[in-house]
Amino acid sequence: MSVEKKLAANTFYLFLNWFSISGLSFLYWFIAGKTLNPSEYGIIATSVNFMSILSAISLLGFTTALNKLIPEYLVKNQGKIKSLIIFSVKVVSIINASIVLLLIFFSPQLSQILKTNQEVIFITAIGTIFLSFCSLYQYILCGFQRMKKVFVSSLVGTIGKVAISLILIFLGLSYFGPLIGITIGFFITFTLSYTSFWLKIKGSQINQRQILSEFVLPAFVGSLAWMLFQNSQYVILTIIKNPSVTGIFALALILSSVIHIVTNTLVTALFPIISQLSARGTKRKQAYLINLVLRYSMFFTLPLGLLFILFSRQVILIFSSVEYLSAVQFFPILIPAAIIFGYGIIFLENLYAIGKTKIHRNIVILTALTFLFTSLPLTYLFSAWGLASAYLMAVILMTVLSILFMKKYLKLGLPVKMVGKILLACLLSFGFLFVLEPIFIDFFVRTLFAVISAFLYLFILLFLKFYTKEDVNIIRFFANRTPSAFKKVLYSLAEFLFRFV
Repeated sequence: MSVEKKLAANTFYLFLNWFSISGLSFLYWFIAGKTLNPSEYGIIATSVNFMSILSAISLLGFTTALNKLIPEYLVKNQGKIKSLIIFSVKVVSIINASIVLLLIFFSPQLSQILKTNQEVIFITAIGTIFLSFCSLYQYILCGFQRMKKVFVSSLVGTIGKVAISLILIFLGLSYFGPLIGITIGFFITFTLSYTSFWLKIKGSQINQRQILSEFVLPAFVGSLAWMLFQNSQYVILTIIKNPSVTGIFALALILSSVIHIVTNTLVTALFPIISQLSARGTKRKQAYLINLVLRYSMFFTLPLGLLFILFSRQVILIFSSVEYLSAVQFFPILIPAAIIFGYGIIFLENLYAIGKTKIHRNIVILTALTFLFTSLPLTYLFSAWGLASAYLMAVILMTVLSILFMKKYLKLGLPVKMVGKILLACLLSFGFLFVLEPIFIDFFVRTLFAVISAFLYLFILLFLKFYTKEDVNIIRFFANRTPSAFKKVLYSLAEFLFRFV
């Protein structure tokens, strides 16, 4: 299978994973938003993100290292894979045990700092264990590019998370319902992700010290900084302000994060392929694939971001209640931040994939420190507005640095013409919606014009000669893997586009 088809196959299952998991995860937060008040919502957001921070510590950077090294070892020396995985599991188990003991011992102090109770701290400790091993084995599967199993295990675990949360809330457990539900969901995903096929490989010795120093520790330091950047917003806001403000900001950030999930899916599909190509020394192919992912990312995220801003009130009311409508004020900052964040991730993660692990680490550290040193004073002075502004500034810095270093090592030429075509199509197709936005008060009228704008966007790109033969081949590839109800539509679309490329 060619690398283009492998990228398409990975993307297909990861897109299914994103589509189903995102929908179910939004259902999870929808249930919380509809049944709990902002203070209780804030407790859940703080606990879940605290789990993520602790999990990043316990994983010690092994997830990123496994995703990088397994594809390389498949090309160079498969025997090292077994030794690497066993080493990873042992280290992560020891660190997890230490973290749980510390959480239990310091639970009275932590509950006061986070303005919650000790029971929440205990659930957070258990959730951290399950999340750590869930993440570890999901990344092992990604390293082997077994994306179908990633999809199935994540889907079942997320269904369990939502179902258990819903049942427990209606049994009267309040915010404990979603917390217990997400913890059990992590456990289900972990058990289904666990795979033993690699045990059949004959192991060979690995240089543990070299792996730790060159791959694991740079990824660990980077992951700590990354988790500080991505998950400390809620903790900072809760400590400086209160859980109610955190709950409103959390909803805005969670909704805006949908924008860069599209890009994250593409990057996850590409990462092991870029790692394998590094072992073969094919830089030109790497640059081509990175530009291809950037192209598809911009194609989807720019119009999606515009629609989110236009329908911000409706989106918030769909996933929560009137109490959260004040979250609309953060969308003009958080949605551009989400779009820029997605583009930055394409270059940042692939710096690690091509072996520039320490540069990857340094960029993440600088991004996190920039966010930390700007968010604390800005949050104190301007509350959640200041936090959102600090987030945007840090994201811009990360993206600029990642692009500059990627251009240095891959001689990557940015597709300026492609960017111009997408921007022009967005301006022409969606611009009038913002001009006439005060007139379109009715939701269904807005929706009708949004659909018209989306089709107009696609047709403008058609006349700008944006589409290529690769697009036609990818549509055909997806058609072969979709149910018969969609197969004919996709083939017809491919044949239609073929006439214009």
